[in-house]
Amino acid sequence: MSNTQQLVPLEAKSPFEMRVDLGKEMQESDVRTALATGDMGFLHSFTTGSTVDGPGVRVVGWTTGCHWRCLYCHNPDTWTMSNGIPVTLARATEELRKYRHGLKIMSGGFTLSGGEPLI
Repeated sequence: MSNTQQLVPLEAKSPFEMRVDLGKEMQESDVRTALATGDMGFLHSFTTGSTVDGPGVRVVGWTTGCHWRCLYCHNPDTWTMSNGIPVTLARATEELRKYRHGLKIMSGGFTLSGGEPLI
């Protein structure tokens, strides 16, 4: 993983921030290996303060990669894997851990969305 990818914050500045080409330096073979082994995922961003993605106030993890291409998709920038940051599960959970106390107080939680989060 390049230093650039490690320095990219996982939290978006806003839900409307266009985050594209974050993983463009990653080789296609590395993408395929990461997907096959499950060692790494491709995260577009985390957004905080959502009240529409589940009960309570939520943190939403937006993954990249989707083959559906729905006509009225509200986040087509998550369709392409190269728009995601290659992220290990450890880094993603470390980021999420920062919000655990607030989520507990606000009866919230975590929603994994996409792209297609099951790729």
